[in-house]
Amino acid sequence: MSTAKEFYKQQSEIYKANRKRIRKQLLGISLARLLAFILIVTSVFYFLDHPLYILLTGVPLLVVFLWLLGWYGKKKAAERYALQRIKINELELKALEGDYSAFATGEKHRDALHAYSEDIDLFGVRSFFQFLNRTQTQEGEAYLAKLLKANNTDEVVAKQEVVKELAEKSEWRQNFMTTASLIDSEVTVAALISWFANYEKFTKSYFKWLPKLFALVSMVIIVLFAQEIVGVYLFVGWLIFGFVFTTRFQKGVGELSDKLSKNHELLAYYAQLLEQIEQADFTSDILKEKQSILQQDKNVTASKEIAILARRLQNLEHGSNLIVKVFGNGWFLYDLWMSYPVEQWINQNASRVEAWLEVTDYFEAQNSLSNFAYNHPEYTYPKIADKEITFKAKSLCHPLLLQKEAVPSDVEIGNAEFLIITGANMAGKSTFLRSVSLAILMANIGLPIRADEVVYQPIPLLTSMRTTDSLEEETSYFFAELKRLRFIVDNLENRKCFVILDEILKGTNSTDKANGSIRFIKKLVAMHATGMVATHDLSLCAIADEMPQVKNYFFDTQIKDDELYFDYRLKPGICSDRNATFLLEKMKIVD
Repeated sequence: MSTAKEFYKQQSEIYKANRKRIRKQLLGISLARLLAFILIVTSVFYFLDHPLYILLTGVPLLVVFLWLLGWYGKKKAAERYALQRIKINELELKALEGDYSAFATGEKHRDALHAYSEDIDLFGVRSFFQFLNRTQTQEGEAYLAKLLKANNTDEVVAKQEVVKELAEKSEWRQNFMTTASLIDSEVTVAALISWFANYEKFTKSYFKWLPKLFALVSMVIIVLFAQEIVGVYLFVGWLIFGFVFTTRFQKGVGELSDKLSKNHELLAYYAQLLEQIEQADFTSDILKEKQSILQQDKNVTASKEIAILARRLQNLEHGSNLIVKVFGNGWFLYDLWMSYPVEQWINQNASRVEAWLEVTDYFEAQNSLSNFAYNHPEYTYPKIADKEITFKAKSLCHPLLLQKEAVPSDVEIGNAEFLIITGANMAGKSTFLRSVSLAILMANIGLPIRADEVVYQPIPLLTSMRTTDSLEEETSYFFAELKRLRFIVDNLENRKCFVILDEILKGTNSTDKANGSIRFIKKLVAMHATGMVATHDLSLCAIADEMPQVKNYFFDTQIKDDELYFDYRLKPGICSDRNATFLLEKMKIVD
């Protein structure tokens, strides 16, 4: 963590210095631009009776003025980049201290019916998603949420290689994150892709050459008019003809411009993201595969194609200028000239845009995972176990707990084994269950685990820890819990899963709860499920006497100096504490 902290501090200082230097440059460019403007106005007035002198002095000054405008724009973009880079590093420094409140919570991705997300605080305030998330776009965030909810156990070792490789590319990751953070569009990428898919072109095939021919004729007429060879009627008439002809297609031009032109900046940033991916030197197979999606042929890449569209859209957007609208269309059929190549691009590439941009979403999500790994170099990448072990960890802790709060526990669960965990309230049962749940989830997506050693079999996760009733669906708590247990059984019929339960059948009387819980656990064991259940009901522990696959563990509570003491460590055996009676007496609720 100290290495990460030093890196973030260094990066913040570098870009603060960069921004300070850029601010000075912007001031100098602004003064030079003002001077150029004053000189242009002065030359016009001074040489008012000498048009040739105005051209000789004014045109070069105008070129300088326009160049300064462009340079100023580039420096403003560099300043914006520096500000975002500073922000990213300042937030990382806060996150290392336990404050990750500035990151998106993923609240909109919550799903009460999901296999585990509600039970393990995957989304919401102070959730694992908020702790992990470093995505900058809506699409990147959605991809990360989908990844966390996928319950996919394929290619775990290959996933680990991706996380390890990107974790080492801290400079590359920060550049990618910063560029992505600059994307600000009113239209989502999904809406843009949908529009591409349903777009109907309005340009004609002859638009490829007509505007160029028309422009050539216009230039001839302008030259002839300047030499007084043709009259004003032809000059103005030709201008009106071009304007009227272009107006016939304004509906199509307007739709194309409204939907796309304002997105040229968004596409330009995506082109930069794609270029960063294309030019990176990756070694892992998955990252190389993602790169290959962006390679169209020997000399054409996705970033170049997107950049081409961004430039064409910027040219099309110039058509909204009143002068361009009148004179550009009148003499050069400007809107038609600019619309045709845009529509040609859509026709050739629209079907590929979704796959291209999804690659950037993938890298946003993977950057979040790799950033997590970089921030926690002390965490351990799980090793794939043989068939005898499903999950084994030494000194396992919950990843969201601060160092001073985290108490490690050792745990080992063999194939098709089930642990019954007893213990008092506040003893640490639920935190331990969520630690194991998150460890399995993290292992399945390629992340390192907060433990000294982890060995496991890649396995899907199923939980029932926080069932709620639903007034909207007229579902009682008990019936909602039964539906959840039915969901678990249905999944186990199709594949082996790791099942984690916390105090099941809470919605019925104690005798019925005990009988039902015993039968359900026996059902899971008979289905060769692996997992654990936390309970206050000690009668469930008797299952271990009947079934060797079931083992009893507990979290201890001790009374020291007339105070309750919790050590939060998992131990073999059955809990025998009576802390409820102790607390009732200590708080003078009962005698």
